[in-house]
Amino acid sequence: MFRILLKESESKRSLYRQYSPTSVANAMQKIRSKEMSVYNAAKVYSVPETALRDWVAGRISEETIKSGPSTLLSIDEEAALVKHLSYMASLRYGYTRAEVLEIASEYTV
Repeated sequence: MFRILLKESESKRSLYRQYSPTSVANAMQKIRSKEMSVYNAAKVYSVPETALRDWVAGRISEETIKSGPSTLLSIDEEAALVKHLSYMASLRYGYTRAEVLEIASEYTV
């Protein structure tokens, strides 16, 4: 019985956030123009109904697609860090995890 429950929880995890920002925007546009109900938009665009209701009610911002805290590095800072680490790896110099964290913390300051 435990194995059955484990498999069910694994399948639910893999389905987390399977919708795109484009489908959310399209669904919200149809809801705002009163062409579709929240329920129908959720079914047509494969976006969770509760998420659409939260966006419509203003409980969460429409720009909020990702959950969790914001990232510490900007995209440009992260790209620069990756470029540096890749360059050093091509020279066969590998950083330890502690060294990478120290370099990354220098980017944030």
